Amino acid sequence: MANIIKSFWMSLSSIFLSELGDKTFFISAILSMNNSAWIIFAGSMSALAGMTLFACLIGYILPNLFTPKYTHYASCVLFFIFGIKSLYEGLFLIESGNANNEFLEVKAELDKSRKKASSLTIDNKLEALDTGNMLFKDVELCTTKNNEEDLNVSSSKTRIDECIKHKGLFRIIKNKSFIQAFTLTALAEWGDRSQIATILLSAYNDPFSVFFGSIIGHSICTGLACYGGKYLSKFISPRMVTISGGVLFFAFAIGGIVTGP
Repeated sequence: MANIIKSFWMSLSSIFLSELGDKTFFISAILSMNNSAWIIFAGSMSALAGMTLFACLIGYILPNLFTPKYTHYASCVLFFIFGIKSLYEGLFLIESGNANNEFLEVKAELDKSRKKASSLTIDNKLEALDTGNMLFKDVELCTTKNNEEDLNVSSSKTRIDECIKHKGLFRIIKNKSFIQAFTLTALAEWGDRSQIATILLSAYNDPFSVFFGSIIGHSICTGLACYGGKYLSKFISPRMVTISGGVLFFAFAIGGIVTGP
């Protein structure tokens, strides 16, 4: 029981410190500014849940492929390396101040991608109109924000509510905002330190506890991003969050060495 509780809190704290102010955090925050927050939350969490499950499975399989003793100490060494990397980034690479600059950088990247996608979609619609085949008609019924920049958030939320009422869960999954949140989050999370930390924790802890702890940690961070990310970005210090994460990874490494496999 003690190991289950320990695994849960280790994974929750690791995810919280790794994801708070991370790129996935700002992706959810920015997308929620122009779309329904809970649709973005659902899309992001679907991606994170899948990535977390994959990481826990890998961590569970590793001890069965190699000697548990070596897997345990290898995980401790990797946590130690992550700790050094995080401390180095926090002390020497990340500028002091709040996360507003990173928020604006991610926003600029998303705006650039959105403009490219918008121009391509307009060309496709014109081509479909010329041929008399409106391929995008069904998609537009469930789109929260299409190519027009003057659509406001309240209008987007109204269309989402109508989509849920008349089309059900399948239409939500097909929703453009849901797909965008899912795709961007999955790409940003792949190979991220939080995913690798989940693999390492699952290798010598209870994988079920690690999974649920990670999911709750992701839910807290994603919820904060979707419902108050722009406001929180003014107060979050990327340097302090990164340094705190490095200290936590060091604690995991030392704790693993002391307790043994």
